[in-house]
Amino acid sequence: MVRLFIGPSVIALALPLYRQLPLVKKYVKPIIVSVSIGAIIGISTGLLLASLVDVAKELHLSIVPKSVTAPVAMDIAQSLGGVPALAAVFVAVAGIGGSVLSSYVFILFKIEHPLARGIGLGSASHAIGTAKALEYGEEEGAISSIAMTISAIFVSIIAPLLVFLLY
Repeated sequence: MVRLFIGPSVIALALPLYRQLPLVKKYVKPIIVSVSIGAIIGISTGLLLASLVDVAKELHLSIVPKSVTAPVAMDIAQSLGGVPALAAVFVAVAGIGGSVLSSYVFILFKIEHPLARGIGLGSASHAIGTAKALEYGEEEGAISSIAMTISAIFVSIIAPLLVFLLY
């Protein structure tokens, strides 16, 4: 049943992205650098939180990919030795939390540029954040979908390296 909605969802994200291609081309380097930094912060905050509450290693490994979309996070968690179902829960919390808090953060820190809003929502709150970014505008939605994708790739590469170094 869920697969029935995936096709239209991909098209819904592809159209704003296509329309905003000149913006993406103009800012490709800042997008990649910002999303990479966001991915590292996402991994680090998860590990820091898990360390502060002194939980089992399995939980540490499940929270690492919290800032990428659920299917990717579940695969990363499983490959690290974490619990995929827990990873999905952490993804949902990060996505919903980021979407709810984003408007307050944007006001508090006076973040008005569509690029900054899109990168922040896509990197930290993945698909749910991208849906929220589309509420702000087409530019934010397009950048958020790119940020979500780049973040998933980056976290897939760096998470195993960080876990190897830390454990």
